[in-house]
Amino acid sequence: MLQRIQQVLFVCGATTSGAVLTAGMAFCFGLLVFPSGRDAGGAVVAFVILAIGGLILGFIASLVGSIYWIAQKSGESWKAMTWIGIAIGLASGLAIWNSALLDSVVLGDIINWFPGTIIFLTTMAFLGGLIGGATSLLRKH
Repeated sequence: MLQRIQQVLFVCGATTSGAVLTAGMAFCFGLLVFPSGRDAGGAVVAFVILAIGGLILGFIASLVGSIYWIAQKSGESWKAMTWIGIAIGLASGLAIWNSALLDSVVLGDIINWFPGTIIFLTTMAFLGGLIGGATSLLRKH
């Protein structure tokens, strides 16, 4: 039962992190390529399509990759440091979400929207788990 929970958490975390990462890269690319200002023309539409395309592509690629990873790896229980990292990542995500830091950022509107909040918190927990897992591996050697 614990292994199924770990697998679901891994797939959810990897999928949201992959989608956020590729959408963020597409967003940054769009900021560099498309002109800013009032006379941007169709650049805004192309920019939105680029960001949504990056989100969809990252979602699909990381979903397939995480399922493939689970199918190839033997199921072993996560170390305590991984669970601590998940808890710290989730707590820091909640702290950032509840603070006034997001009010001054354009992406704060997206994160404060309910699906954006879930994606943000899942990504923060996943990154915390990765750092915690890496820490437990480094402590072994």
